Formats: sequence, C-alpha cells, structure tokens
Amino acid sequence: MVVNIFMKKILVIPSAQFRKHTTSAVLAIALFIVVYFLMVISAIAILCLCVLGAIALVSFHFNFALLMLALGLVSLGVLIVLFLFKFLFKSYKVDRSHLVELDLNSQPILKEILEDIIGQVGTQFPRRVYLSNEVNASVFYDSNLLSMIFPTRKNLTIGMGLVNTLSVEEFKAVLAHEFGHFSQSSMKVGSYVYYVNELIYNLLYENDSYESLASKWAGISGYFSLFVGLAFKVAQGAQWVLKGMYSLVNKNFMALSREMEFHADEIAAYVTGGEPLANSFHKFSPASLALQDVFNYYDNEIPFNRIPQNIYNNHRFVMEFLFSQKSLEYIPVSSELMIKDQWASHPTDEDRIERLMSLHIPTVEGSAISARTCFVDIVNLEVELTSHLLSSCKFTGEAEFISQDEFEEKFTQNYFKYSYPQIFNGYYDYRNPTARLKSFDLQKMKVLPIENLFSGEAVNWVNQKIMAQSDLEILNHIETGRYQIKTFDFRGKRFKKSQVRSVIDQLEDKISKLTKIVEDHDQEIFQYFLKKELELQNPTLLEGYYKDLEEVSKEQEENSKLIKELNVRLEFTSYNTPFIKIQSNFREIKKDEGILKEKIRKLLLDKRFEDVYTIELKEIFEQYVSKEWTYFENESYLQNNLNLLLNSLDGFSSLQDIYGFQIKKGMLLYMESLETGKKNHRQELEIE
Repeated sequence: MVVNIFMKKILVIPSAQFRKHTTSAVLAIALFIVVYFLMVISAIAILCLCVLGAIALVSFHFNFALLMLALGLVSLGVLIVLFLFKFLFKSYKVDRSHLVELDLNSQPILKEILEDIIGQVGTQFPRRVYLSNEVNASVFYDSNLLSMIFPTRKNLTIGMGLVNTLSVEEFKAVLAHEFGHFSQSSMKVGSYVYYVNELIYNLLYENDSYESLASKWAGISGYFSLFVGLAFKVAQGAQWVLKGMYSLVNKNFMALSREMEFHADEIAAYVTGGEPLANSFHKFSPASLALQDVFNYYDNEIPFNRIPQNIYNNHRFVMEFLFSQKSLEYIPVSSELMIKDQWASHPTDEDRIERLMSLHIPTVEGSAISARTCFVDIVNLEVELTSHLLSSCKFTGEAEFISQDEFEEKFTQNYFKYSYPQIFNGYYDYRNPTARLKSFDLQKMKVLPIENLFSGEAVNWVNQKIMAQSDLEILNHIETGRYQIKTFDFRGKRFKKSQVRSVIDQLEDKISKLTKIVEDHDQEIFQYFLKKELELQNPTLLEGYYKDLEEVSKEQEENSKLIKELNVRLEFTSYNTPFIKIQSNFREIKKDEGILKEKIRKLLLDKRFEDVYTIELKEIFEQYVSKEWTYFENESYLQNNLNLLLNSLDGFSSLQDIYGFQIKKGMLLYMESLETGKKNHRQELEIE
C-alpha cells in the first residue's frame, strides 16, 4: 500500500505478512541466542563442577592415578567449553575476488540513474558499486560483527551479463528493486542470520582441529580417553539441539526474505511501472543459460590456451542465436503441482509477476535500447571483466585470443552437431522415436502431412507427459515420506498429505492417456516415413534404424542402473566414514565393479565405440581393467586408485550418452533426408 509520493520519494508500507515474518525471524534469532547462552552457562557450570571434583579427588588422597583422573575430569569441562567457543578462533573473510569495483565518477550516466532512483526511493547511496560476470544484481553488507551493531552502508553488485540482457528501462527497474532492499531495515536481520549460520555450521561441521586436539590429549594417557569420549557425547547432544535451531532460524528468515523480495518489487514498480521488472524476469533464465553455454565452450578451449578477449560479445551472440532457434509454435507447459518451498529465499518468477500485475501501476515511458548505453566505454569494461574472470585460469603456454568470427562459427557448428534436425520441432529432444513394427499396405496407407506430425500440439503432448511424470515422482516422494510436507496444491486446489494417493491416481490416468496419444502419433510418423522411403524407391533402412535404436535403448537402460547403483554405493567416499565400514563398503561393491569391468572390456573391443572415446579415456579404461585395484589401505584412501575407479565410471556413463545420441541423431538425419530428398553422409555409406 502506498501512503503518498511526497518530494518524489516513494513510501511503500510493508504488508502484514512482511511484518509478521520480520517478527518471526527476529524471535527465532532471539531464541537461538537464549539457547546458545544457556548452553554456554551449562558448559561453564560443568567446567566449574569438574574443577571442584578434581580438587576433591586430589585432596582426598594424592597419588598418580587420582592426579591423572583429576586432570581428565578438568579436561572434560575444558573441552565442552572449548567446543562452544571454538568458532571465535576462526577468521571470516568475505570473498570478493570475482568482483571488480566500478568508479562511478567515470560513469556519469549510470551515476545519474542511481541518483534518480535513490531520490525516489529515499535511501542511501551505495558504499561501493561492483561489477560481476553474472546475469544478476544484488545488495550485500560488509560482513563483520560491527555491521550487526552499527548502521552500515550497503554495496551494490551489477552483473555484466545482466547489462547485456536488459533494456535501459528494465535495467532501471532491476536497480530500483535492489534499492528497495537498501530501504529495508529488516535487511539487518540477514546479518544476524549470516553469523548465526556461520556459528552453527562451525559447531556442526568444522571440527577437524577440535577433534585432532582432543585425540592428541586422549593419546597421552588412557586416563584421559574416557573423559574425551564423554566430551564428544556432550558435543553431539549440543549439535542435535543446534540442528533444530538452524532449521527454525532459516525457515523463518527465508519466509521473511521472500516477503522482502515482494516489497522491493513493489518499490521498483512505483519507479518504472510493473511491466519492465516483469519483463526482466522472463529474460533472466535464458540469458543465464546462454552465458553458461559460453563458459562451457571455453572449458574445452582454455586447456589449449585459447581464450576470449571479450566474453560478453560471445554472450550477446549466443542469446540472439538461441532465440532464433526457438519454434514460433512453442507452447510452454507448466506443472500442475505447486509445493511451497520453505527454504526458498525468493518467490517464484510467476508469483512475482502475478503480484506486480495485481498492483496495476502504469508503466513509465522509458528507453527500450540496450542497458549497455548506460555505461561509458562499455567495451573496455567488458574486456577488463573478461580478463578478471580468466585471472584464476592456469595456462600451459602463451594464451591466444579467439576472434568473434571464429567463436560464432564454431559455436554454431557445435550447436548443430549436438542437436537434432529442426524439422522435428523438438518432438524428439527428450525421447526416442518408437513404433510398432508390422507389415503395412503402403500403397493404400493414408498419412498425415508432416506439418501435423511435428506441430506445436504434438510437441505439447510430449511435454505434458514429461511434466506429468515429473509431478508424479514428487508425489510418490510425498507419499513415502521422503518429502516432509503437510499440504500441496494441485490444479489450483489445496490437498493434505493424506489425500496424495487420489492425486497420484489422477496423474497416472493422465499419463496413461497421453502415452496412448503419443504412441499412436509415433505410429503415424513411422508410417509417413515408410511411405516416403517407398516413394523415393530407397532401400528399406527405416525399420533397421528403429530396431537398432530399441536395442541400444535397452542396453543403455541396463547400464544406467549399474552406473546409478555404483554411484550410490560410492557416496561414502565423500564424507567421514568409520574405517571398518569403508572396508566393508568396498567389499560389497566388488560384484558390481566386476560387471562394470567386463562391460568396459567389451566396449574396448566394440568397433562401434572407436570414434566415440578419446585416447585419454581409452588409456584410463585399459589401466582400470588391467588388474584388481585396492582403494583403501592402512586406514587411508589410495586416492590415485580411487580416482581411476571414479573416472572409469564417469567415462563409461558419458560414452553411453554420446553413443546413444549418435545412433538417435543418425536415425533422425535419415528421416530428414527422406523428407528433403537430400542424402546425408551416413546414409550414403549404408547404401554403398
């Protein structure tokens, strides 16, 4: 609700929900402080009792045994107190290595925009403004204990990927949203939560130094080991309490954080109108994916000392290119299942857009040109940020810049190399062609035109089925108790956990109907291309393609089960596990590992894979199958041997995906050639 716009200053009164969640978050932090204070008082009391007990023991009868017991008793109290205060000995340093500070005196246009927004919102100018490579903007405090006591000016981070993506007005709306956070006194709650989390995390997980110290003390004498064991038990009890406090504090703060986002959105809407900010939400995800595609491209080039001079030129090209590949008939499919994520720091984009539009605030007429125009000498800034981004990379020789023309050419080639022919309109992107192979009277058979076979409606059937299967998996987890929730929404109605079976039945019925529709449609596609083969008087290859793909799919499914099973069984290597359990776990995976080795041996002899794996991967496979490897010895992992196992497993998994993709794409290229009349290279080889 807006009270008034006075002196161009916007005042948005926080909603009742905002105030409620602020109160809940503050109370949760206060409760943690009380609980932690009581734990400290109890620890000090235990220490005092231990000291008094030790004095009593020595006073009763002085001898070596009682002296050692007295020292052990004192160490019990000391270790308990030390456990609760050990976080004070850790140094906290905010990592800003990925940021570049911006001098606003050299950026008059941006500075003017910031001053205009600040004047309307009525808040402070940021202490510092930074550039990052992200498709995002954010606000943060200088994280130190003083910021919890005294007012601290906030810092603003602007992602260059964001600047690449938005228009001037959309960019201004996003900045107004961030300055909306500047005006929120409740942001200080975030500082408290940050330090509460650091404290709890330290007490729960950062115990190596503490355990090492305690173990060394226990190793001095058997008299001490009993008391060290007792101290560990007390620490475990404290950790159990702290886990509950972590959940309470963070759930309440996340609820507040979501309300803070809505509140900042509303402030932004009164600066630019709701539409520019809503439009920006639609652009964030595609722009982030495009930037990740650029990073992935250079992951393969940097090992060869080939780097970009301006990665943001690349980013702009990829965004435009990917947009050009989108089907105009694409129909977005949304989940029918809605579950409130208590741990989400931001509302969903859909919820934010809906809230913005409900405000009915007219959009201020503004510039639709690129936000890059807000920066002076933007190209040099992009080059500087690119150089900063690459500063942590290690090169084996002199680095060489990849030109923009070369990047565009190679990226386009890679895109089409790893994508399916466009005539299928994405129908096969997430599934394989299937058919019921039987005899047809091709002369009398009537077929649909290809425009109908791969229409937006047909693709929508597939996407609906995929989304429904995803929803069904979540509902099954709710039913089995893997997801602990009390209520959920389905098709706009609220359901209790006890009603989940009825919703599962509805979804299973929908999936069954969609499966029938898609299978029948697949059959029509199969018949269409069979008839094309006949009309062109081509050799009858299509049925063979379908059979090959079906066999490969069955083989992949079997291999996927083995890969998943081994990955699950090997999870223990990534966290602390007792030595006896480690040895037992490795014995248990021997049978599955034997199956993996046998499959890799067959793969090395299979000529189908010769062009799929690299020389390096072949060497890894050959080394892995050459003998039986030991992975744990003398209470320590043999890391090189373990890496060989993990690399072989990952390589085997990757090869399944690559080979399956090649078989499927070869089939689709053949089908495309039947439609276009143009033979592809693989087809020509098979005809010969």
